[in-house]
Amino acid sequence: DPAEQQKHQEEAAKIASEMVKDASGEWQSRARELLVELGKPIEAPQELPPETFADAVSQANGAMRQRGLLKTQLEKVADDQKGEIQTKVDEQTERAFQLYRLAIALADKDTPTAQLALVYKAICYLFWDRGEHLYAAVVGDFLARQFPKDDNGKFGSWIAFNAWLVEYGKVGKDRSYEIEQLQRYGENIIKRWPDSSESVTARLQLMAFAIQDGAVDQALEYLAAIPEDNPNRGQAELTVGQALWRKYARLRRLPADEQPDPAEVDQLLSQAEKVLKEGLQRLEGGGKVDANLVGAAYSLAQLYAGTNQPVEAIALYEHPLYGPLTLVQKNDPVAVEGDYALRTYRLALRTYISALPSFQGDTAQQSAMVDKAMQMVEALEKAVEDPQNTDGTSGSGAETLTRIYIEMGSELEDQIKALVDKGDLQGRDALSKAFETFLDKIRNRETGNTYQSLIWIAETFYGLGNSNTPEPGQPTPAAQEYFRRAAETYQNILDQAEADPNFLKNPRQRTTIEMRLARCYRSLGKLQETLDRLEAILKRKTTNLPVQIEAAETLFEGGKSDCENYKNAYFGVRPGKDRKNIIWGWRRLSDITRGHEKFEQVYLLSVLYGIRCRMDLAICEGAAKPEQKTELLNAALGSLVAMHRQNPQLGGEEMRSEYDRIARKLQKELGQNEAGLEAFAQPGGPSLDDETEAEKETE
Repeated sequence: DPAEQQKHQEEAAKIASEMVKDASGEWQSRARELLVELGKPIEAPQELPPETFADAVSQANGAMRQRGLLKTQLEKVADDQKGEIQTKVDEQTERAFQLYRLAIALADKDTPTAQLALVYKAICYLFWDRGEHLYAAVVGDFLARQFPKDDNGKFGSWIAFNAWLVEYGKVGKDRSYEIEQLQRYGENIIKRWPDSSESVTARLQLMAFAIQDGAVDQALEYLAAIPEDNPNRGQAELTVGQALWRKYARLRRLPADEQPDPAEVDQLLSQAEKVLKEGLQRLEGGGKVDANLVGAAYSLAQLYAGTNQPVEAIALYEHPLYGPLTLVQKNDPVAVEGDYALRTYRLALRTYISALPSFQGDTAQQSAMVDKAMQMVEALEKAVEDPQNTDGTSGSGAETLTRIYIEMGSELEDQIKALVDKGDLQGRDALSKAFETFLDKIRNRETGNTYQSLIWIAETFYGLGNSNTPEPGQPTPAAQEYFRRAAETYQNILDQAEADPNFLKNPRQRTTIEMRLARCYRSLGKLQETLDRLEAILKRKTTNLPVQIEAAETLFEGGKSDCENYKNAYFGVRPGKDRKNIIWGWRRLSDITRGHEKFEQVYLLSVLYGIRCRMDLAICEGAAKPEQKTELLNAALGSLVAMHRQNPQLGGEEMRSEYDRIARKLQKELGQNEAGLEAFAQPGGPSLDDETEAEKETE
């Protein structure tokens, strides 16, 4: 009977209210809990101001219990009562906070250390709960130092770690201090409590920072210590595997005289493949098709494609359950974010053509690969017209496609050069011929050649040219032919645009094609003709940064044949009517872009090239001008150190690795320890590993 039930509840509430007033200790606490369960209001007990440490702690603990009861009540009351209850929660939180702080003030030499630790833990927690994360970090640091081997130190380290993680998310570009603190507390947790769940989380976070700093070996150590049954292990393997692959690709692009031992590079590739395979198998075993599993399949397929294992790559991205291409073609929600479809089509296109030499003599398979490649060309053209893949401006789809094909040409270049590095010249020729045949098939068709198809033909021929060029500016006869075909196709685009105003949808496309055409002449070693073409573009718009960068890079590359060009690349050339250089050079590029977040990468690149101009000029003229060599090298190193201190992250993994490479080269030339950027790291704070009196007391 509801009425009878209500009557009994009211009687119980009355008895509980009387017990709250008259009882004490456990019975009073249980009566308060009953009132909360019955949905009745509860008031904080009236107490005299504490005069001892024990009284202050007791009252503070009572306020925390009252806070907990009120929070439980908050979940049960109607919305119009929540504000009043929340106010009471806040009052009890503040009361507990002040009482705990008072307890610290009332402590004396006889106060047990263990009880003091509990009070500091409570204060640390309340700072965190109030959103005062830096204060929480300070108290957490105190706990970590004073109680380094027990749960109090673990709690303090963990709160400090998470507090700095919050601060890391708040600050701007320079997060080096926050990262340093995260590393200190994270390493402390890992060292002292290696089997805890907190240490796993710390390893995952520190692994990300290690990858960001290019310390892939350290990232592998963090990965190895994450339990295999941890649900985050598969994602961690994917992250580390991708980092290993990126490092491998970077090393492959280094000049021949700067590349490490081939065995070291091959080992890096083997590690990348092993880690990605293990990650894929682990994620696949989970039975859930999600972004992590599909990402693992894509990354491993990318590795296979880049190392001339196209059949293995195709098997992955065509996998019926989690293949990236399979899911993209189904419009699966897992594979529709951002430019994922575009990247997948690009990878598939390159791989289908790369697979042609694998099916020599099998006409049916080769025909199937060609058909699939043509489907990818059409899919790319269609995808870039999708509004979600463009920025909505006129002609942006075509510009996106141009960027995709430029990137694909670069990937093809890496793929073919990997064959050359292994001495597989037959494989190089077969792969080059496969792309050449496919390109000619498209180029020679009577109808259907749009801007999109022509730009792909041009970029791929350009990539083939670079692939067959052992040193910049020194193309082989085969490379020269590829560059000429690329130039002819670019010129074809410009001619069609001249005849048909609608052929190009945006004036920017014309500038892009003119710049790419100039690059063909640069690759053929025709420096002056390249500069003439770039100057003509800049006369229309001097502030075109991509063209200014292209011109400065052209001059820098020309330094290999004439040392004076290193100066020209730095200071600029071709003065206009106002006597200002139309081609700015790296110094002006850095001045123009300094302080503009939008152009941070251009600024960092310009500063780096400015450093390289001085370094390479010093080396180039060193024999004739030994004193100038030392002066220039020291100036270059000084600029690099200053930039590192100004922006320790240096724009991310890729750019930072380039600064590190140049730092090592400068250190070598100056006879210094080749430590790279590590040599310029600012000294950190005191280590949590130091032996302290407090640690000895807790042993």
